[in-house]
Amino acid sequence: MSRITTIAATLAAFSLGFTACNTDGWKKTDKGVEYKIVKDEPGDKHPAVGDYIKLHMHVIVNDSNYFNSRQMNGNMAFEMNYPEAKYETDWISGLQMLSAGDSAIFRVPIDTAKKYAQGQMPDFGPDEKYVYYHVVLESFATEQEMQQQQMAQQKDQLVKDDEILQAYFKENNITPKKTDLGTYYVVKKEGNGRDIVKGANVEVNYTGKTLDGKTFDSNVDPRFGHTDPFPFSAGQGMVIKGWDDAMMYLKEGSKATFYIPSALAYGPNGMGGAIGPDANLIFDVEITRVDPGPGSEVNPEPEHPTPNHEDEHPQPKAH
Repeated sequence: MSRITTIAATLAAFSLGFTACNTDGWKKTDKGVEYKIVKDEPGDKHPAVGDYIKLHMHVIVNDSNYFNSRQMNGNMAFEMNYPEAKYETDWISGLQMLSAGDSAIFRVPIDTAKKYAQGQMPDFGPDEKYVYYHVVLESFATEQEMQQQQMAQQKDQLVKDDEILQAYFKENNITPKKTDLGTYYVVKKEGNGRDIVKGANVEVNYTGKTLDGKTFDSNVDPRFGHTDPFPFSAGQGMVIKGWDDAMMYLKEGSKATFYIPSALAYGPNGMGGAIGPDANLIFDVEITRVDPGPGSEVNPEPEHPTPNHEDEHPQPKAH
């Protein structure tokens, strides 16, 4: 389970409803959510259910640390979609009072926490009365705003990636072709089978490397423990964007090398420990099989797009 997934799962486990007495300076929302505002930054915009939120959360029981997102996530805020409150007094709804930069403490009676945690909380002992959630709302954005931010970031990163790749090509005397989307490729062997078209079922042998030559995955190298051809449906978002993009220039039997900008690969998050943030990647590929799937855009004659054509390339998610 990824670090972000673990954090999100923990947060979900603590999204509980509660009622508590309004004492010791604690306040209540109109729904009964008990809270204290620690830091109130200027701003009248607040997150809504469904927004993308970035936050830090520290869960404390009787002065003991139970959960600390900063420790789990390298002091970085974790991202999630703001979920619906599960109960009328669910503490998660209290986030709607906050603006970017605000921090607050919410507290839940320990018995209520145990009741709704579905066995995911240990026995803290008889003296504990509350679970305290120290929350810092770093930022939030609507789905549309997030998409606009991601598009702008990707555009900027593509410029940086291209500079790095151009320097690599010059140093290694490589003259690749470039797609409209920004992927570079070199055909090492022309195939004589079916074209790869959107919706086709494709099988591929591949080796993936970083620009420094380190192999991070391969299905032709037995060291990686999987030697069967990799199957996927072309243009359906099953692989990283650069992979799916460059595949449209090949056909069954082709051998090629792809040079994929990080913005069309795994982006700022990377992939595990093998692929770092904003890593440009190299893939050596061999197309072993192309089978037109149901509804695929089958060409009656082999016909491939030429570099910088006007057709729209598919934009998949990740391989």
